[in-house]
Amino acid sequence: MEKQTIVRRSHRALIIVGFAAIAIVFLAYAKNNDIAVTPSAISALQRLAAVTYLVLLLAFGAIGWGLYKFYKAKISIPILLGTPFIITRKIRKARNGRCAIGTK
Repeated sequence: MEKQTIVRRSHRALIIVGFAAIAIVFLAYAKNNDIAVTPSAISALQRLAAVTYLVLLLAFGAIGWGLYKFYKAKISIPILLGTPFIITRKIRKARNGRCAIGTK
């Protein structure tokens, strides 16, 4: 029996969620652009900045993890990985007269 590979699409979701989180954070931060800095508002601004940096860190982590999973899935498919190498090798052999393209 052949081993069947199931390609999951969770890497796309992680990348999309990461970019969406970055967009939402920047929109929320831009909305609070004209806040007057008073002694009573400093603690709220510090919390906003901390949450912004935390969400950005998590978003970059989600994007990185999604890219890692994407390339890991891309490498694990042997047909797509070896195809250019096999085609190039057969073309070189055909030029040397040892093997025709499409035969072993």
